[in-house]
Amino acid sequence: MRWRLATALVLSGATLNGCSCEPPNPSLHVSPGTSVEVGQTLTFDSNAQGDDPPDHVLTDSDVDWDLDGNGSFGERPGERVVQRSFAAPGTYSVTFHVRTDYTENFLSGDFPVDGYATTAVTVTAPQPPGENQVPSASFEFSPNPAITEYAGTYDASGSKDPDGQIVKYEWEWGDGTPGTTTTSPSAKHAFASSGAYSVRLTVTDDQGATGVTERTVQVQDGPPPGKLVAREAAGVSAARAGSPFTLAVGKVRLTPGITTVAGSKLLTAGIRARGRLHFRRAPRLLGTHASPRWAGSLAFFQKGSGLGAKLSAQGYVLLVFSRKDRVCLAGTASAKLSGAGFAGRLAVAGGRGLGARLRGSGTFSPATRRNGNRVLNGRLKLRKARKARRLPKACRSLARILR
Repeated sequence: MRWRLATALVLSGATLNGCSCEPPNPSLHVSPGTSVEVGQTLTFDSNAQGDDPPDHVLTDSDVDWDLDGNGSFGERPGERVVQRSFAAPGTYSVTFHVRTDYTENFLSGDFPVDGYATTAVTVTAPQPPGENQVPSASFEFSPNPAITEYAGTYDASGSKDPDGQIVKYEWEWGDGTPGTTTTSPSAKHAFASSGAYSVRLTVTDDQGATGVTERTVQVQDGPPPGKLVAREAAGVSAARAGSPFTLAVGKVRLTPGITTVAGSKLLTAGIRARGRLHFRRAPRLLGTHASPRWAGSLAFFQKGSGLGAKLSAQGYVLLVFSRKDRVCLAGTASAKLSGAGFAGRLAVAGGRGLGARLRGSGTFSPATRRNGNRVLNGRLKLRKARKARRLPKACRSLARILR
């Protein structure tokens, strides 16, 4: 049932119109504090306290935890208050998650969202007076999610040494490639395949003490959709320009599941779909083709809880005109939970045959029902380029859906 919110972003605009419920907006309280020593017991309490706003967590809501920041929920199901300690120094992300009940009709527009609250805990080793203190390791990465075959940046400048300085950063990427050791906090790494990888950072201070942290890095087929869209759409008002098109939504395969991404947003679901492509006025650059088809793959994200939550999606759409001629489009979409501010954007990422020399951008709107069928409408403005751009890996995998 969890995929319905994500599907709503594209299929219905993700509104709460007509819903009598409020989306969950939990709080998270930690005692005795978020900076503790190894072995010290912490209490995590998700119940509203003091001046907290109403959390709108119903008594029959499913709740669970991600207690170590590895990106996987399901720990301590049904518990609003949990305790735990940490066995090693480092920075740990702890997230409380509320799974709401979803409407059966995912085109009705009534879509409660998942609620979550996250906190970071810094764990240090106990030190006798006068002895060297252990450093704490922490890192961020961009883009997030990471993209296959794209060297992302991994930044450990958030790591700290309370009584000296960090002199070495050691990265283990979790994908079978050799690790990286640097004296600066920044490193680059590209993953060859999509999936979830456990990246481990070890920092060493000037007296030889070490601190460790480990995070799950979600990797998707690339290149980065947002950057492509921004580059191709620069100076183009595709909302009024370009050729109108319709994607008739045929077979849809949904991948349910919720996982944390950097402890600040949820990767809520994935969707793969295919169907027929119709141009109201086919662009001349495409020529004439009978019964063109399409296939798409999108990942959906939720950032924040309650009515302030923001929904977004990113992925790729492959337009197939013939065995030879194909165009790959990068796509992004965003909206507020209320449905306001929906923005769907497209950009040509590469192609095959005539599609390899096409560039351009476009827009799309939330899908609707037409004659009982789901359709997605948009516009695409194309131009011809001298240099060919090959079909990206993400769209090469989509071609298998249409076989």
